[in-house]
Amino acid sequence: SHLLLVVLPFAKFQTSTDSCCCCCCRYQGVDWRNPSAWNCNRHNDPASVGDAPYDGIAIDPMEVMFVRVNNALLTQQIPMAVKAVKYSAWSADAAAAAAGLVHNLTARVSDNQYQKEKGRFKLPRILTCMVRGMKCFDVDYFVAHNQDMFGKLVKTKENLKTVWKFFVYVGQFEDRKFKYTCGMNYSSVALPAF
Repeated sequence: SHLLLVVLPFAKFQTSTDSCCCCCCRYQGVDWRNPSAWNCNRHNDPASVGDAPYDGIAIDPMEVMFVRVNNALLTQQIPMAVKAVKYSAWSADAAAAAAGLVHNLTARVSDNQYQKEKGRFKLPRILTCMVRGMKCFDVDYFVAHNQDMFGKLVKTKENLKTVWKFFVYVGQFEDRKFKYTCGMNYSSVALPAF
């Protein structure tokens, strides 16, 4: 396991005999002398390797001093590790370019990982739609607000399935209005904790 140092140029550490400041946005202004604050994040490490251990999101490397980075975390695409490696490469290229050294700055800014691997980035949202199912999707609302695609759609079972498939694989990734008619019960598809 390796730790990657992330430089925080915007962080101001203020210490006094009374309190200290934290880099994490969520904890700004917290009075750590107050025992009621000591249960922060329900005693979960916000920088742990879970999917979203920081109040439902992954902590950003720009909020912490050190980030865990190793092959296992990168293979699992743990966001904080992937971001830390990218930030480190970007910073190294910029520093090398500024110093007149060999760098990869021009090639890096021309590249885009999302464009190369759209399927990998879209898959979680596609799977969420499939688990939710068409029964929770407001087809009428989607058709009414996306006339450029559907015009005066004849409501047949096959046409409604076509609209649903369009939404799952294309529409949800475009700037199109849609809504669901029921919530998502994530516990119905998640494996129980061991």
